[in-house]
Amino acid sequence: MYLLYVMVGLPLTIVVTVYIALRSDPSEPEILPIAAPVLVWVAGLLILQWTSLLTDGVGPAAPEGEEPQAGTAAPPLDREALHAVLRVDGGHVSSAPTSRSFAVRGFLLFTAFTIALPAGALLYITGIVGATISPLGAGGPAIPVAVLPGLVLVAFGVLRLAGQYRQATRVADSYLKDLGLRLDGPSPPVSVAHPKGATARPPGGLAYAGERHGWPVRIEQSAGASSVHVANPMPPFVARELDLALSPEPGTPPAVVDALAELSPHPRWANVRVTAGDDGVLVERQVDASMAYRELWLDDLWLAERLVSVSDNRI
Repeated sequence: MYLLYVMVGLPLTIVVTVYIALRSDPSEPEILPIAAPVLVWVAGLLILQWTSLLTDGVGPAAPEGEEPQAGTAAPPLDREALHAVLRVDGGHVSSAPTSRSFAVRGFLLFTAFTIALPAGALLYITGIVGATISPLGAGGPAIPVAVLPGLVLVAFGVLRLAGQYRQATRVADSYLKDLGLRLDGPSPPVSVAHPKGATARPPGGLAYAGERHGWPVRIEQSAGASSVHVANPMPPFVARELDLALSPEPGTPPAVVDALAELSPHPRWANVRVTAGDDGVLVERQVDASMAYRELWLDDLWLAERLVSVSDNRI
């Protein structure tokens, strides 16, 4: 929605502003009608950005709740800190700009647009810079020379936006590469039993796969659910979330019971179910559509590998 607003709204604002400026009387310029389209566009841009901040937060996504208690084995809440903890040995720290830096650069560029274009229009309608050019000939539209810097900025911005999109793709690849993972395509649709007996088939989501610390790992995300599977054989056990803590069922190995007891009760463990057996450990959770809960697969990966390490006596 934000990209559509910028790519469509900005050229439209430019056209309307130049059109109003050309029809204005240079001897009696009316500033407000000329500035109105730009002001409306900027206001819409700020509203969209503010809405995004309210929805996703200004910092790394994390579930709401207090920080883990001191002395516990719980992973950090901050997504960037947790990503650093989970980096595989020999991995690299991505030096590519983050999505936040993209947003800052883009906003600065669009701010330059909104300054250069009205400034050029004001210079023209006040007669300070009255020269025009007609790229299509004498019978074509005349473009004030004063708005040319703004138009150059627009062209530069479009090219810059395309370059940043390509760079954002590389950032996402680097983020997964740091974890020893790769995008493994969309996961297949999953059949879910409906309470009334019917069968629903939610669409497939994203899947990541790779090898970490010698263990094959696969993460799947779909609408309303996510799972992390570490394929290392373990003694069978089941643990479920109870009052925001992970509670093991009877028969769970003592080492796993102790590892789960070290975790602080926290909203990040809500709706989590852990199962283990000969095919490895599987951490599943039901999630909503918010950014914070989409990022909780990092916590699930930390938990799965922690339990495998305990079972293998590798901690």
